[in-house]
Amino acid sequence: MQEVVAAAKAAGVILPLGIEDRMINIDPLTMYLRPSMLEDVQKGNLVEFETLVGEPLREGLSRGVSMPTLTVLYHTLKAMQWRLKEKRGIIDVPAKGEYLNDGSK
Repeated sequence: MQEVVAAAKAAGVILPLGIEDRMINIDPLTMYLRPSMLEDVQKGNLVEFETLVGEPLREGLSRGVSMPTLTVLYHTLKAMQWRLKEKRGIIDVPAKGEYLNDGSK
């Protein structure tokens, strides 16, 4: 959340003071709800990571904000999504040594 707030600030959007803690603690501990991305992963569904992680990451990086946590999270989710799409037959990953449509390896 600190990286998201920094990206917003760099984009000229000032979020309310304390928004990081408020968002993290929005659900009382007695009423634990798993985050939607965790639900998607556990159910084997595609994850909406481009909107939730990718957009804040791109906005921050384009404005020179250091975003190491979101960078790692984004690339991890992207790899997981790629593997799920391959498993479902949504994409076809060439085997080692196979040629792509353009003739390159």
